[in-house]
Amino acid sequence: MLNIKNEKGIALVLALVLMVVLSILAVAMVFLNTSETRFLVKERLSDSALYIADGGVEYAISELQEDLIYRGPTAYSVANVGEFTVSVSTQGQPADFYVITSTGYVPNATNPQETRTVTSVVNIGEEISEIFQNAIASAGNITVLGDVVVNSTPTVSEGHIYSGGNIELASNATIDGDASAVGTITGGTITGEETEGTEPLDFPEIDTAGYISEAEDGGTYEGNYVVSSDEDIGPLYIIGDLVISGNYDIILTGTVFVTGSVTLSGNPDLFSVVGSGTLVANGDITIQGASGSEVPLVISVSGDVTLQGNVSTQGIIYAPEGTVTIQGNPDITGVIIGQEVVVEGSPVITRQVDLTGYPLPGGGTTITISVVSWRES
Repeated sequence: MLNIKNEKGIALVLALVLMVVLSILAVAMVFLNTSETRFLVKERLSDSALYIADGGVEYAISELQEDLIYRGPTAYSVANVGEFTVSVSTQGQPADFYVITSTGYVPNATNPQETRTVTSVVNIGEEISEIFQNAIASAGNITVLGDVVVNSTPTVSEGHIYSGGNIELASNATIDGDASAVGTITGGTITGEETEGTEPLDFPEIDTAGYISEAEDGGTYEGNYVVSSDEDIGPLYIIGDLVISGNYDIILTGTVFVTGSVTLSGNPDLFSVVGSGTLVANGDITIQGASGSEVPLVISVSGDVTLQGNVSTQGIIYAPEGTVTIQGNPDITGVIIGQEVVVEGSPVITRQVDLTGYPLPGGGTTITISVVSWRES
């Protein structure tokens, strides 16, 4: 028989034991919850530091797009979240390869709770705008009359031409390269591919303010500037016309901006205009006679450009709102771009394939970026 008297107080003991167990479980739950919260906070802060460090890499890439000599180091605060420090190095890297090292700090670099560092290797290069990858390019029509030869240097068969309208070639015209047009292509001999109905290309806009600022650094001349002897010109802002006529050697030592027109005339004498400067005019530009011009960039902002006679030029000729007319027997090396292009006579037009160092108008180059590697240090 069961003795009930021996079981007295068992319920109280069990209740006490249960309370102790529940207390232990409660403490454990609180401790676990606190630890988990701390872990989650730490993980969130650590992730934030990583994202901030990666933002530093993007910042450095953006700076390199603006100026390839950027090296840092740069410290930058990201709102109230954190900070990053970033630097760029080319040591031990091939040409055009950059090592970006970025460290993210939360909440700041002085007293960081979390720190993450990433290293990325990127390849940054410059790609010439499509429009400058042609010997002749026109937003409208290209008309080639006479015994015209278009080729390229130093590589051959890249004397390409492009038209945003139609291309009309004389039967004895030769294009040693590709011909592409938004409209139609007729006549001539084309050694490369012939493409009609192509997509239109963008023509870079001209930053006149930038050229004016460069020219004004050397002073302002009011009135027509007439050259009557050998002379170094530039930088110079001319409020009027520029006239160079005679047997003179002219060196452009900086940007020359002319509010009027430009006439370079060597007939019957031979003269030359050379240098590293840029020649810009609001109005027409005429180069004629037996003159020689080796100016990297000649721009008519809103006028026409005309080359006549036995002129010899080397550089980029750009008339985005006017007509480029070539007449006679000129020898042209570089790139010719206009709203319309008309070529007559027997000129030889040679595309300069490598335009490295040429001051292309309107940002004629596009920065290309590829990430080679990304890792956390």
